[in-house]
Amino acid sequence: MKKNLLISFWFTLVTTVIFGFLYPLAVTGLAQVLFRDRANGQLIERDGKIVGSRIIGQAFTAPGYFHSRPSNAGTGYDPTASGGSYLAPTNKNLIERVKGDVQKLQAENPGSPIPVDLVTSSGSGLDSDISPAAAEFQIPRVAHSRGMSQDDVRALVQKHTKGRDLGFLGEPRVNVLELNLELARNVGAAPADGPTYLGFDLNTYPGDQALPILRKTFSFAGYWLSPPPGEKQNSWSGKRATLRAEGFGFLVLYRGPHSRALKSLAQSAGKGTADARTAIASAKKEGFPPHVIIFLDIEEGGRLPPNYHNYLRAWLGELIRAGYRAGFYSSGMPVNEGQGVITVTADDIRDHLAGRQIVYWVYNDACPPSPGCARPLRPPFPSASGVSYAAVWQFAQSPRRKEFTSRCAATYHTDGNCYAPGDVARAWFLDLNAATTPDPSAGGN
Repeated sequence: MKKNLLISFWFTLVTTVIFGFLYPLAVTGLAQVLFRDRANGQLIERDGKIVGSRIIGQAFTAPGYFHSRPSNAGTGYDPTASGGSYLAPTNKNLIERVKGDVQKLQAENPGSPIPVDLVTSSGSGLDSDISPAAAEFQIPRVAHSRGMSQDDVRALVQKHTKGRDLGFLGEPRVNVLELNLELARNVGAAPADGPTYLGFDLNTYPGDQALPILRKTFSFAGYWLSPPPGEKQNSWSGKRATLRAEGFGFLVLYRGPHSRALKSLAQSAGKGTADARTAIASAKKEGFPPHVIIFLDIEEGGRLPPNYHNYLRAWLGELIRAGYRAGFYSSGMPVNEGQGVITVTADDIRDHLAGRQIVYWVYNDACPPSPGCARPLRPPFPSASGVSYAAVWQFAQSPRRKEFTSRCAATYHTDGNCYAPGDVARAWFLDLNAATTPDPSAGGN
């Protein structure tokens, strides 16, 4: 009996050590040596950060990117809740959802047949690929959004199209994440018949003596109606006539609140109305006529809370009643909210204020698509920011944000700031903007 117990004990111990520790360690070690990329989930890094996996899909919503197929994994592309809808082909909810998707796609690309994978989800809900036909269908939207030719976008699609494995297994496919990362590295050029203009903004008025120097490079300037973020005074007050005399156009700005200052829906609406009235009074005092576009400065990125959207509605309504036009300065940079959800602040605002006449000034200083602290003879088209409807693109900030600008660090000064040519004293820390008009706020009239 004792002998049998010892044999059982040692057998259990040895097999546990071999198959519970040594074997997994050996397999893991070999996988790390021979197939490191696949063993670690085929992760993709950009600028030292993991942006996704080649084999797990993500949701893309911005018009300047290719969109993945629909997903029923959790709330959409949730890698912790892989699965399909499990709805029968006759299910009413499924039919209505597909009909809605078809209508949206028909409006996007009228007359073109809609590939089935753009309106149906997969069994896993995590497909990282779409068919070449699905990519081809989206080329006109992406090209228009980025100011690129369809042939240039099509060439990128073909570059990322993979054939059947071993020549006969599976179907040709296009990896959405890899294609979109390639797009992000290619800043779309402005159409041949569409001029673009370079402007600057900074919190502190640079001084009257600086204007002739800055005017050699820039067509328009940011103009604050309120103290800028972090400031108690507004040094731009009373300088409109001086800027006009030098031939500058304007980006008229008013500082928006932080979301923590908006306590409730009612308080948010009241503050939005009050702030708009203050901005209107300041605009009139500075001599800006009623048709001028006043941009509300929204510093927060990602999805805005309900109180903030209520503030924006009140702000917008009050400006319209006074005869002014509303614009929003907001992030045009994708923010990963988790579970495969990607949000762009400008898109979030636009979705909540659908149908309103709003002008968007977006910031996206990530390189690419930003060229960095560069002053090209032909500034980039605003849609190259990744936000197709943007009227103005802030593509460089001072000081540079290192986590987004490592690929264009050489375009900035060694101190991390962006300076104008002729600023030998390096006195003006500039943010750079591109627009399709030399007077984006129409404030020079």
